[in-house]
Amino acid sequence: MKKIIMAVSALLVISVVMNIVLYNKSKKADRYEVAVDTALGYFSSEYRIGSLHESLEKALSEQRLDFGELGRFNNYYRDDLKKVSTMHRQLTLLYGPIFGYEQYDRISSIGTNNLFNLLEDCSIFFDDLGENSKNSLLNDGERQYIDLGKLNDEVMAGVKIITEIIGELEAIRSSSYDQKSGSDLAALHDYLLRSADYFDTTDVQEKAKMIESLNAHGK
Repeated sequence: MKKIIMAVSALLVISVVMNIVLYNKSKKADRYEVAVDTALGYFSSEYRIGSLHESLEKALSEQRLDFGELGRFNNYYRDDLKKVSTMHRQLTLLYGPIFGYEQYDRISSIGTNNLFNLLEDCSIFFDDLGENSKNSLLNDGERQYIDLGKLNDEVMAGVKIITEIIGELEAIRSSSYDQKSGSDLAALHDYLLRSADYFDTTDVQEKAKMIESLNAHGK
């Protein structure tokens, strides 16, 4: 009888342990699925660098930066860049839980020298530009704007540099989808690694320093 009780007790212990293990695995799987769903939602719907690039290209083509309806100031460029930078940081934070941490240092938003900070600086650039021009905006009777032809050469160069950076990031994003067709998750993985490598190029490092310098010295 004693042996039977001991055997039953042992089975109960094993059962409890197995249930705990299975529960933990289930919770881990649930967290992974949530991380994946969140990241793909950000990447496909919120990380709108394509539309941002179109807006900037349109502004350069028309030689005017639009700041909303007459009497209702709206800094679209600052806000859109801020959203993209925030989304990029969220994607890098989700990288580890989804893909592992082996290459996390390559894409991390921790520190000050990374793509997240560059996007933040681009947002600050347009914030300063809008604030400095708020009292001298031109208007066409309906909308208010900055005439790009009246900006000094350095500031105009800053607008062009940011447009180039966003355009090149959109090209990387599109290429990642093309190369990893059929898997949005693989496309996200590819984009995060390639965009990090893009940031590390000499050309982009020089552009980042110029934007940072313009922000530091005002416009």
